[in-house]
Amino acid sequence: MTNILNIKVKDEEPAFAQKLANTIAATYKDLHSEVQMRRTLEAIRYIEEQLVQVRQKLREAEEEFNRFTQNNQILSIDIQSEKLLARSQEVQNGIRKLVENQEELRSMWLGWTNSLQTLRPGQLLLRQGHHPVSVRQ
Repeated sequence: MTNILNIKVKDEEPAFAQKLANTIAATYKDLHSEVQMRRTLEAIRYIEEQLVQVRQKLREAEEEFNRFTQNNQILSIDIQSEKLLARSQEVQNGIRKLVENQEELRSMWLGWTNSLQTLRPGQLLLRQGHHPVSVRQ
């Protein structure tokens, strides 16, 4: 849409006709601008009202969602991921400790079996001093 307006004024005095045409054009332009401004303000007011309503509906939907997740014990994916990662690290630390304990027990077992191999029949190896003691039956 174009804003072209053709105004024709006829008068015996050309200067008056030109001034009248320019005044009509300026008045039309001002009135048109006012109407456009009024429409724009009405649209802004309508949008602001809609925004208030949409925000209220969003709050209600968020509250309903929160109630649903609490009632059904649903966690967000981020929280579930964090908890799973923490649990995974706990399990890995537990496995590492078990492997360390296994190696320590294996080392102790090897030491005992080596010590037992060096004993003569009837000797008992005491842990504190590792000195063989004879046992009589």
